[in-house]
Amino acid sequence: MNIEVRFFSRGGHTKKVAEAIAEAAGVAPEAITVPFSKPVDLLFLGGGIYAGKPASEVLEYAKALSGGNVKRVAFFSTSMSPTNGFAAQVEENIANDIEVIEPAFHCPGQFLFFNRKRPKEEDLSKAKDFAAKTIHKLHPPT
Repeated sequence: MNIEVRFFSRGGHTKKVAEAIAEAAGVAPEAITVPFSKPVDLLFLGGGIYAGKPASEVLEYAKALSGGNVKRVAFFSTSMSPTNGFAAQVEENIANDIEVIEPAFHCPGQFLFFNRKRPKEEDLSKAKDFAAKTIHKLHPPT
């Protein structure tokens, strides 16, 4: 199974979560600007919420994906708020022929004085668990 991790991060918080997910998946995380070298069975796609919305770069990236290059996508995000709607907002831009894996993963992200020192090691451990469970769900060991 070909797994990729792509992310967009302005402040570095989402990048830390992407690194944890990639570690659990046994791959290298890449920014959304890096193209795929081959078709992807599972894409972990992440970003932050800025002023209540995912970054426009993530939305444009999601629109460019197709079932010809990505079979499934699992979302992860960071933001100041406990629930942020990242997955729902990005999913609206995903082609109908790409399966969206539920649930998405959300990690509190630092913003000004809120959620200081996030993500914490506990958050990154939860991100690794999310990745492992998602992969196991799709490809259980035999």
